[in-house]
Amino acid sequence: MELKVNKEVITVCEELYSGVQEQSTELDYILPDYFPEIFRIIQARMEPRIESYAISDGVLTYELCVEICVLYCAQDSPAVHCVRQKLCYTRTVELGRQCEGIAAELIPKPDYVNCRAVNQRRIDLRGAVSVRIRATCGSQQEVIGDIFGLHAQTRKEPVTYTARRLHGVRTFTLSEEAELGEAKPAALQILRTDVQLLGGDARIIAGKLAAKGDAVVRLLYSCEGGMESMQFTLPYSQIVDLEGIDDAFSCTVRPELAGCEITPAAKNNGEARSIQCELRIRLVCTAVKTAVTELVTDVFSTLHPCSYTAAPVRLSGCGAPVSDSGAERCTLVSKEGEIRRVYDVWCTPRNMGARALPESGSIEVSGMLACSVLAQSDSTAPVMLEQEFPFTRVLPAPEDCTAAQVQVQIPACSYTLTGSDTVVLQPELRILADTQVLRSMPLLTEVHIDQEERIAPKDSCALLLYYGTAGEAVWDIAKKYSTSIQAIVEENDLTQERLTENGMLLIPLVDRR
Repeated sequence: MELKVNKEVITVCEELYSGVQEQSTELDYILPDYFPEIFRIIQARMEPRIESYAISDGVLTYELCVEICVLYCAQDSPAVHCVRQKLCYTRTVELGRQCEGIAAELIPKPDYVNCRAVNQRRIDLRGAVSVRIRATCGSQQEVIGDIFGLHAQTRKEPVTYTARRLHGVRTFTLSEEAELGEAKPAALQILRTDVQLLGGDARIIAGKLAAKGDAVVRLLYSCEGGMESMQFTLPYSQIVDLEGIDDAFSCTVRPELAGCEITPAAKNNGEARSIQCELRIRLVCTAVKTAVTELVTDVFSTLHPCSYTAAPVRLSGCGAPVSDSGAERCTLVSKEGEIRRVYDVWCTPRNMGARALPESGSIEVSGMLACSVLAQSDSTAPVMLEQEFPFTRVLPAPEDCTAAQVQVQIPACSYTLTGSDTVVLQPELRILADTQVLRSMPLLTEVHIDQEERIAPKDSCALLLYYGTAGEAVWDIAKKYSTSIQAIVEENDLTQERLTENGMLLIPLVDRR
């Protein structure tokens, strides 16, 4: 019987790029005439965002915008003033080659910021931000599914792989005017904004992906006599068109903030009794359909010399999503004396990371919580308490999980004054992890059996005694002596693919005369 080789085409995960790009930021700013002079800088911070990105001809181009916010106070005044500036940069990444269905993940973060007042009307700021970038695509790989003829023996393993992967991005604008309410004073200037995007349902309905979620907006604004904070929630619902999607796909939707414009809205009398909010939200959608098949991982012939070519194939699959929630406890102590009043508190997750712990069936999520407290000291001057706290959470992971992409959200942050100079923050953490099954294994791509030549007999006997050890694979024994697995199993009444105990085995040898 001639050699017959059946081949299959599977989709494998290929990493095109993984790295970090850094961007320095510099600002030399002179205050407008209507701003009071600087007496003391309270805080300087940078908020980087990816406003847009596109992939064309193997090049990733993205627009990085850094919003700079400097809080300061004037002499003999408890009022806080805010300087806002926006710096935008266009950056590119060479992905090496062009392929269909490229999925890109861009995560910006501030690295450091230094700010000083050159004089009472001039600010000099230096800092840096970085963007962690990962780009992947699904490529086609031809592998061997079965081999027949020329006394070939094959070892096959079930393989779960991504049969099809769909990727789409939808960007939309969410606008709302939120009323301050009668109990709150009119707004003068927005001092701080924080937008948390909380993902909700992602369902496949009539061949389309329906995504729902909430944008939780928190802000601090200045007013006559001090500062006020407020919070409101904006729900969103979007339909994303992914061609070819059906109920066999599992979907993930990652919301990202692409832009944010929040300003006081003045009425006819000149008072700002409402807040105009305009958010640009980007939904990064991925849909995956998996399949299971048996593929050849090793081969030999009992009669003829055999050689093959194997390629290390990186397979990926989606596991079940996992989540966790709970509060942390972070204590900040003022170095400027007694705290009379707390204006605002907030907490930002940074340097998030996740690693799978297969031996314990869990995922370890770790990172830092950057906590800030804007308060009034006993001298009535505004003070800023800032400190970073490490945290670690362990989540139960689904079976065979080897990696996870994690999001850490803080939908709420409460505080307690536990002493004259101590504030205890309790940020509520919401952890969402999309688990993955990543597996690299050698799969056969080509095989050659020389039917013109026979393997030289190792012994003239028909049976050979062999001492096997517990855990040894029957396949390895059969390949060593160029005999069939079935013959060893039948001769020794074996029921498993590996030996369960030490002992003698009878190895039937093939007659090669």
